[in-house]
Amino acid sequence: MVGPTFDRTASHARFIAHRRRMHLSMDFRPGIRDWLRDARELGLACAVASSSPLRWVGEHLSRVGAFDMFDVVATGEEVAAHKPDPAVYLLALDRLGTTASASLAVEDTPHGVAAARGAGMATVAIPNPFVDVAQVGAADVVLRSAADLPLADVITRLSGRWRVPARGPYA
Repeated sequence: MVGPTFDRTASHARFIAHRRRMHLSMDFRPGIRDWLRDARELGLACAVASSSPLRWVGEHLSRVGAFDMFDVVATGEEVAAHKPDPAVYLLALDRLGTTASASLAVEDTPHGVAAARGAGMATVAIPNPFVDVAQVGAADVVLRSAADLPLADVITRLSGRWRVPARGPYA
């Protein structure tokens, strides 16, 4: 309950300021940098498919020194609908020049899992601290942390559904 003296505008401003401070301290979650490095070693392309605005995504990736780790960035500003709609994933797949059946999504929310599944992608869920594991149960693989399993082992677990496409000069 809020009383008659509650200042909704000031409360919202405090919330936005807190969220900005929180984002400034964010880095990749444990194991994700290793997965990105391993993907490169396997010759896999990597993309960001985010409902967030391009400016925020770009600033975050630059701040954590990860912008160069991705071949493609697709954001919510570029599509008509946000997750759980698969549009941002379909845009990323198009930019990568690949298909959903040859791709793997890594997600941390139920909307993200639904978007990736809606695009037809194999999906690994690593729920963020605000999401219960049960909420992302529709994913093909659910982990508490990317540090729990190397990327190659995830690919092996998904081998019946997902295959690594031939890439590179020797393909």
